[in-house]
Amino acid sequence: MLKKDESLRKNRVAEITEAVFAKFPVVKSWGESLNGRTYSWADLMYLESAVMSTTMLDLMHQHQTPSLSVHDSLIVPLSKADLASEILKAKFEDQQKVVPRLKINVPI
Repeated sequence: MLKKDESLRKNRVAEITEAVFAKFPVVKSWGESLNGRTYSWADLMYLESAVMSTTMLDLMHQHQTPSLSVHDSLIVPLSKADLASEILKAKFEDQQKVVPRLKINVPI
């Protein structure tokens, strides 16, 4: 990044950290105990994978809809995008007790 934009050198880690915490306050508590347990990156990956796999199984078995998981997204037929979004939100809320903000990217 510095090769593309030398002006980035003026940013200090403390200033960036402060800006991130202001925008995303929950990040500040990362690494602290939650309900007697400290979660790691591996825990977060597992929790997300559980949501994604149950969403994919629901799409496959209940709606005969194929899906492909790519990082933190699902690829589904365009005609099933709204359905997949609804199921993914429901699985997230059911399993993690949070409602995610999702975005549907429509191919051009």
